[in-house]
Amino acid sequence: MNKTIVITGANRGIGLAMAQYFQQQGDHVYALCRHTSEKLNNLSVTVIEGVDVATDLGIEKMSNAMSGISIDVLVCNAGILRDENLSDFNCDSIREQFEVNALAPLRVVHALQNNLIKGGKIAMITSRMGSISDNGSGGRFGYRMSKAALNAALNMIHNIYNDLPIP
Repeated sequence: MNKTIVITGANRGIGLAMAQYFQQQGDHVYALCRHTSEKLNNLSVTVIEGVDVATDLGIEKMSNAMSGISIDVLVCNAGILRDENLSDFNCDSIREQFEVNALAPLRVVHALQNNLIKGGKIAMITSRMGSISDNGSGGRFGYRMSKAALNAALNMIHNIYNDLPIP
C-alpha cells in the first residue's frame, strides 16, 4: 500500500536519497526544501520549495501546503553543520545550529501533528555526533549539542505520544 511521506531538507544528501528511495517504493513523497535541486526536480515527487523550517514563514508555508494531507511518515531531516571549537568560539553559529537542528524539527512536528495518521511515524535525522557517551573527538560544539538536544526531544515525543496522531 502506498504511503504519504514528508521529508524536510529533501534537496540533497540524506533527504534526497530518502526521497528517491520512497519514490521508487511507489510512495507519494512531499519533498520540502528551501531551494530545490536539479536532482530533486528529476524525481517524480511533489516539491515544496521555500520551506525554511527555522522561520515562522517557512513553517506557515509548509503548513499551508500540507493542509488536508494525511501523512504516514514525517522525516525531519533538514539540518546544518558548522565547524567551531573553543579557540574559534562563535556563539551565533551555535545558536543557529540549535535553531535548525533541535528547535525546527519540533516546530515541524507541532505544525503537522494533526496530519499524522493513527500509527504514523516520525523520524528525526540525527547522528552519532549527538551521542553524549560517544563524543571522544570533541569540537563542533553547536552541531553536537543541537543533535543531542534533538535526540532528547525525539525520546520525549516517543515516550509521551506513543500513539499518533498527537492530540
